[in-house]
Amino acid sequence: MDDFSLDTRIVIRVFSNLAGLSKTYLDAKIVTESASLRQFVQGFNKEYALCEYVDAGDDKEAADTKIKGVQSLSQWGSQASDTPARNDEVILYQ
Repeated sequence: MDDFSLDTRIVIRVFSNLAGLSKTYLDAKIVTESASLRQFVQGFNKEYALCEYVDAGDDKEAADTKIKGVQSLSQWGSQASDTPARNDEVILYQ
């Protein structure tokens, strides 16, 4: 953690199939109604400006496609300039 300064900003992006996740949580009795997960997502998005929960849709590879798209943009952005990008980015995969 020595690489991070006190003013380091961290972007958190979560991509998922919200409808599928809601059904899984309902079936497993983790939540009692689908509105619970939707309320969590709304709170997550509101709490901190750099937190973002994205419903990627219900296609089988939708979340993977979103992650690859975001990753390709960040790679393109750092290659498009002769000066290195100042924004450090950490991408976590599950």
